[in-house]
Amino acid sequence: MVAEEFVDIMPGTEVMKDHDGIHFIHARNAAQGPILLPTPSEHPHDPLRRDELVHCTSHSNLHGRMGQSLSQVALLTGVCVITLGYANFIIVPGADIFGRRTITLFCGSICIAANIWSALATSDIDEEEKDSATQIEAATTAGGKMILTDAYLGRGRPNLSQFNPFQPLDRVAFQTVLRHILTPVQLFFYPIVFWAAMSMGAAANALLAVNITQSQGLAAPPYNFTPGQVGFANFALVAGGVIGLLVAGPWSDWVIMATTKKNNGIREAEMRLPALYPFIFAALIGLVVIGVGYDKHWPWEVIVVLGFGLVGLQVVSIPTIAITYAIDCYTPVAGQIMVISTVCKNTFGFGQTYYYNNWATASGFTPPFMMIMALTVGFSLTGTILLPFFGKRLRVATRASKVHNF
Repeated sequence: MVAEEFVDIMPGTEVMKDHDGIHFIHARNAAQGPILLPTPSEHPHDPLRRDELVHCTSHSNLHGRMGQSLSQVALLTGVCVITLGYANFIIVPGADIFGRRTITLFCGSICIAANIWSALATSDIDEEEKDSATQIEAATTAGGKMILTDAYLGRGRPNLSQFNPFQPLDRVAFQTVLRHILTPVQLFFYPIVFWAAMSMGAAANALLAVNITQSQGLAAPPYNFTPGQVGFANFALVAGGVIGLLVAGPWSDWVIMATTKKNNGIREAEMRLPALYPFIFAALIGLVVIGVGYDKHWPWEVIVVLGFGLVGLQVVSIPTIAITYAIDCYTPVAGQIMVISTVCKNTFGFGQTYYYNNWATASGFTPPFMMIMALTVGFSLTGTILLPFFGKRLRVATRASKVHNF
């Protein structure tokens, strides 16, 4: 009997090749090649069998037009952030009970109304209430489960009933609604989920740091940006984010697949973690460039194009890889992992809006940006160093947890 038959299969460990007479579904329906996880079922309406085709409020505007101080504007952002975080405790269970499409349509209606309200707003109170409503809609994206599909399967077709905007009530989910609410809290105390949540939170709040200080830095001498120009600077963040969306997923998948081949077809969740290194470096460089650049009056092109761009890159990439790792370890509770991660991220972000601008005014931009850089790099780097050695032990310790039967 070969040694590979003794592999201890646990959550986060996957056999990525045919073994002992068991044949998995391969990409492009080939006899050999990458194995699809999760495995598509034989049901013709399974979404995993379908083809690929089926498958901001302006701070400068509030600071200028409505005459609010930078601290007040930052607190307005804090209200949005805290609403986005804790709304998930309601929205995710609601999506399980009433269906995601129903909840998305409901929250989308709130978003449309909030944007109309924004256009008609005449005071900062209107803006604060409107943005809280907008963040409820944004929270609907936080509970989705990450699924790896194959674009070339194309053997399934959707059932017309699946397009019904109102799905039947899931009575089982309704009966366990308290479990849906408490499970994210339980997951917070699992070291792997805690690390992923902190890594995601620090990376995301690096973007918040850029967002709430950009008017303070760019509207002042020697740059003297107009409110419109400050807003246009965000295109660098968007560009970095788009690159992250295009690169982070394929890059991390390539890293884990290459390591899996070296490990005789056995995939461990921790094999994904080295993919974080380029983006940790991007976070370090980007945040240093912005903080020091503001204080040293570096050319705005360096701050915006390089600094903002790298922050945009890391804010997508680090959370994507860290959360995917946590979901690899605890797949049945992917939505709950996103809930607690979003809550942690937004709770810290809410607190950040209370002090960040005042700190930059009193001490310059370098200290606050070095703080958020240290958190972003520190949390992410700690996991990439320690979890390859201890991650599997932590998975063993929680293998009997009820979350695996969620």
